[in-house]
Amino acid sequence: MNIFLFNTSWMAFNLYLAFLPIVFYWLFFTLKGKFLKCIFALLWLVYLPNTIYVFTDLHHLVEQWIEVNTLGKLFLAYQYAFLEIIGLTCFLFAFYPLEKVIHYFKWKKDTRYTVLILLNFCIGFAMVLGKIERVNSWDVFLNPQFVILSTISILSSIKMLGLVILFGLFANCFYFLFRETGQSVYMPSCLLEKLFYFRQHLPYKIKQCHRVDIMFRVMQYNSSYFSPYIDDCNFVIID
Repeated sequence: MNIFLFNTSWMAFNLYLAFLPIVFYWLFFTLKGKFLKCIFALLWLVYLPNTIYVFTDLHHLVEQWIEVNTLGKLFLAYQYAFLEIIGLTCFLFAFYPLEKVIHYFKWKKDTRYTVLILLNFCIGFAMVLGKIERVNSWDVFLNPQFVILSTISILSSIKMLGLVILFGLFANCFYFLFRETGQSVYMPSCLLEKLFYFRQHLPYKIKQCHRVDIMFRVMQYNSSYFSPYIDDCNFVIID
């Protein structure tokens, strides 16, 4: 029982950290002012690795597996399955908006994918910082010297660089295999933001059709990028 209570405490904290990047990106898109947007964009970037970092916690399962009976093994499996599902889902939800932002700037497809792949390898590097050097996200602000020294330590070790590549490959494979999950959740929120924008800036065009009618028509275009023409309106929802 002590194992399960111990797991509950640190799992709850790790999931709290995994949820923060979603909050930060939502604040980034919601709040006005470049200064606030820069702050929350930086916080999003710093805390983003905490989402997929839960994957590295599976080594605790291996260590604890031999310490419990058959019923305990079943309960452990449920505990860790819940941790992994929630944490990795947070990674998809927190990472996908970046792809939408990149697409907004109309970069070439190869450039967009290069940025996403490189960022996933940076996340892999952050995972090694956290797991091996025990660097926390808040250390970037509270103890930058420790972060710099830990970074140098990893860069000077071929073994650690190999681990960075391994985690980076995992982050890339997981994201590009399951990114549609992030799309399905991001689409309704993105739609509401666009409707709010048009309501503020183009009221004379919004009046030509009902808001519910717009939502129904756009939801029919459940594609990765929103660029549908609305037949009964005089505006286009542009990504």
